Amino acid sequence: RQYDVVHLNIFQGLSLYYAYLAEKARIPVRIAHSHNTALRQSRTRWLKLLVHNAAKCFLAKNATDYWGCSKLAAEFMFPKDVVEKYEFIPNGIDVEKFRFDNEVREKVRKDLGIESKLVIGNVGRLCYQKNQEYLLEVFAILQYERPDSILLLVGEGELKADLRQKAEKLSIADKVLFYGVTDKVEQLLWAMDVFVFTSRFEGLPVTVVEAQTAGLPCVLSDRITTECRLMDNIVFLSLDAKKELWLKAIVELSSANMPRQQATDMVKAAGFAIADVADRIEKVYLGLRN
Repeated sequence: RQYDVVHLNIFQGLSLYYAYLAEKARIPVRIAHSHNTALRQSRTRWLKLLVHNAAKCFLAKNATDYWGCSKLAAEFMFPKDVVEKYEFIPNGIDVEKFRFDNEVREKVRKDLGIESKLVIGNVGRLCYQKNQEYLLEVFAILQYERPDSILLLVGEGELKADLRQKAEKLSIADKVLFYGVTDKVEQLLWAMDVFVFTSRFEGLPVTVVEAQTAGLPCVLSDRITTECRLMDNIVFLSLDAKKELWLKAIVELSSANMPRQQATDMVKAAGFAIADVADRIEKVYLGLRN
């Protein structure tokens, strides 16, 4: 069977081998779409990086289109001469699903017993990349200024037991809610007051887009691309900065008074609505792009 398009959603350079196979099969449109900016921590990471860098240098030329969910993702996946011509294709979301609902917010907060609390939130896999251990350290300092605060961690992962142990060591275990996974993440975002994301590396985190769509102010690590800045109430801070700076940003943003429902329209206008992203991709598939 002859295909017209091969679209590779990839996280490391060796996957570009499929672009080589597609070129050999004379498939006319061969899209390499980068979604990451680093490799996971492991004992063989140095070897994987060596293979990754060699693969991107030799195999990237077999693609016809170079896409990235951010410039950082493009720089990680493609050689320098290719990065200059990459196209920014974001990870789209169902924006209306995340439009703020105050009635649901109050219900969720009541169900969780956090009605009168300052709720700091994080959504993501409990793993090295997402760096929730750093977030726990920041939250422990926050307790001195805002003892009424609660940390809501949404997600599962291999470091859950370690994070629970760290929370115990920091004497904040009773203030940290390990919620687990959910298919109603938008409702938990509505229940939060500030979203804090301390990742060591990311392509362009969908959860940060979702958090902003839900109207949440965000404090993010500077390892995250600024292309996910869709509103003004978002701060980027270094993981090497004093944790008091993180504390200051969280407290200041928690008192921001932006109408949360309007955030959805801003995210949509920025081009992150899934219908708009799908339309752009479809035009390339059909050869209708400018």
